[in-house]
Amino acid sequence: MRICWVAVILSFFLGGCANLSEKGGGASLAASPDKLTRWDLEGRIGLRSSGDSWQANLHWSHEARQDRLRLSGPFNQGLVSIVVQDDLILINEGEGVSHLAHDPDAYLRERLGFVVPLKSLRFWILGAPDPSQPVSLLSSVEESSGGFDQGAWKVRSRESQFVGGYKVPGRLEIEGQGIRLKIIIDQWKPT
Repeated sequence: MRICWVAVILSFFLGGCANLSEKGGGASLAASPDKLTRWDLEGRIGLRSSGDSWQANLHWSHEARQDRLRLSGPFNQGLVSIVVQDDLILINEGEGVSHLAHDPDAYLRERLGFVVPLKSLRFWILGAPDPSQPVSLLSSVEESSGGFDQGAWKVRSRESQFVGGYKVPGRLEIEGQGIRLKIIIDQWKPT
């Protein structure tokens, strides 16, 4: 049960409303994500905290006002589906067990016992900082990794991929408040 809730939090991390955009004919990450409104990704996600760690397969579909996420183990074992719309989250754990919450941040914090920067993670999956929060770029030595610090979190974008003219992360590492999150994106599909 603990693994399912951790999976729910991580999927919400990914359930973002950010978009990709293109600058000046070359592929790059845009500071203001506003061009691409629909995309899918396939990958893997892992979480490590002081008391827990787990890994799951990840499928995430993003549209302008809704995100659909699926987290599962090998052979789709432990499948968890998550639908996020604005300030509403619906979690389906299978076998008739589902949860609906109107304050996703508070609900997940209560269930898991640690803080999750859900709103910022919506942007971070794309390798972009949350435009509503102050950001510190990394030093010039670290900057080549495509990383930044935001709040109490370090976000590192690695192994960039070029898809449909956009530069997107192939791997993302997020660390802060006793949590280490690693997302490996095997395939981006702009739609």
